[in-house]
Amino acid sequence: GLDIARTVTLVPQDPIIFPGTVRSILSEANPTANETEMMTALDLACATNLHPDYDVEREGASILNLNIEEHAKNLSGGQKQRLAIARALIRQCPLLVLDESTSGLDTQTETTVLANIRRAYPDLTLILVTHRIDAAKQTDHVIVMGDGQVLCAGNPQTLSQEDNAWSRLI
Repeated sequence: GLDIARTVTLVPQDPIIFPGTVRSILSEANPTANETEMMTALDLACATNLHPDYDVEREGASILNLNIEEHAKNLSGGQKQRLAIARALIRQCPLLVLDESTSGLDTQTETTVLANIRRAYPDLTLILVTHRIDAAKQTDHVIVMGDGQVLCAGNPQTLSQEDNAWSRLI
């Protein structure tokens, strides 16, 4: 049967991150991942500079050694979301659900992260739950919900040419 845990990864808006080093957090998600794969996941999620005071250039100061405190108190909301996205990517599931999980990122970083994921994993099915039009515009298929109903659905470019909930949003 379908093993949901191996098929789907969900990144919620406020992800739970247990304390430990970045390396141990990523290892828990994928015990077989090596350092190169970890750095790639962090890079795709724009999470290689999680801590501005943490001098990555210094000998042995790899971002993988950065210690994350309980409730990720030493990270901002956006940094926590980027680490959670890296953790999700390292699992390499065929379906990734980002549920408002880029809400703490500025638009430019969000655009970069989404473009990175699409470039690195062209076969990945990415479901984006978002209130941000810029993020939704980057998708192949958009579904606009309102009052618990589907207001319209289809290709964002095509929908923007017609009179519907999507074209009114943009």
